This record gives sequence, structure tokens and C-alpha cells, in this order.
Amino acid sequence: KGFIYLIIATSVARGCFGLINILLGKKYIGLSPTRMLAGMVPSVLGSAAMAIITIALKNISDSIGWTLAMILICICVYVTVELIIPQSRAIIMPIIKNTAAKIKKFTGLRKHNKNEMSK
Repeated sequence: KGFIYLIIATSVARGCFGLINILLGKKYIGLSPTRMLAGMVPSVLGSAAMAIITIALKNISDSIGWTLAMILICICVYVTVELIIPQSRAIIMPIIKNTAAKIKKFTGLRKHNKNEMSK
């Protein structure tokens, strides 16, 4: 039960820091607060979707395995929500493609090294 208070305090602190950043961005850099808030919408929607999924699934089990599965489910939900929104898709897709290329390269190197070892 004490953990929820930590979550609430962290959320309030992040909200305050966000407000300070918006005010400083407007005053010193000239950034529009509306544009800054609009840029945060994809992350807020993804986080809201994760929260809804977590609340819906948390009572199924208390095991560590289920907790890890929920984390993976939440990651998938967050990335899916981010990919639906065009402005965040443009940011995420190059990262996904780059990561996939690195994985392919790594797995290709491992196969190559196994073939050399068997000779």
C-alpha cells in the first residue's frame, strides 16, 4: 500500500517539472506551450493505455512470471499506441529498423562463427 504514495508523489513531481519546463521554454526559448503539450500527447496516450491494461490485468495473478508478462504486454501496448500516431511513428520506425538490422547482423555473425567452428 505504501508504494502507491510513492507513485503519486513521483507523478506530482514530474507534473511540476513539466510545468516549469513549459514556462521556461516559453520565456527563454520562445516555444509555444500548446506545441509542447501537443508533442507530449502520444506519450500520455501510450501511458494511459498501459495504465488501463495494467489495472485490468493486475488481479489475475501475483506471481513474478505474470508480472514480467504484464510488463511485456504493456511494452507492446505502448509501442502500438505510439506507432498509431504519425508524429511518433516517424521517430520510432527508424529505431525499430536499426535495432532489427543490428539483431540480424548479430545473428548472422553467430551463424557464421558456428560454421567456421564446425570446419
